Amino acid sequence: YMLEMSVANCYASLKKVNDYLKELTGWEISFTLASARSTPKPVPGGGIITWKKEKEVHDQSAVESGAKDVLAVLCTLFSSAQTVVLDEPDRMFHPALMRQLMGVISTLSEKSVIIISHSPEIVEWCNLENF
Repeated sequence: YMLEMSVANCYASLKKVNDYLKELTGWEISFTLASARSTPKPVPGGGIITWKKEKEVHDQSAVESGAKDVLAVLCTLFSSAQTVVLDEPDRMFHPALMRQLMGVISTLSEKSVIIISHSPEIVEWCNLENF
C-alpha cells in the first residue's frame, strides 16, 4: 500500500526514478494510476506497480525488499516535497548502494535533503562538499 502511494506521489518524475532504479538494482517498473475499473484493485489514490527485470514481468512477491526500499527512497527524493528527511538510510542499504544513492542525492539542487546518520562514511561524504 505505502509503496504504491509513494510511486503515485512521484508520478511526474517516474522516468527519472525508473532510470535510477534500473541503474541501482537492475529492476524497472511501470505504473498504472488507480481507476475504479482496475483489476487487481489498486489502493485508493495509488495504482498498480508492474516489476520487470531483463524484460520479464514479475509479481511483487518476487522482488527483493532492497529493491522496494530503493524505489521508496527514490520516490521520496523525486516527489514534489521541497524538504526530504532520510532517517539512517545506511541501515537499509549495502555501503556500495548507499554511495550510489548519495550520488543521486547530490544531483537534487532544488531540494533540501536532511540525512540523519551515525555512519562515518555518510558524514565524511557530506563533509567533502558534495552538496
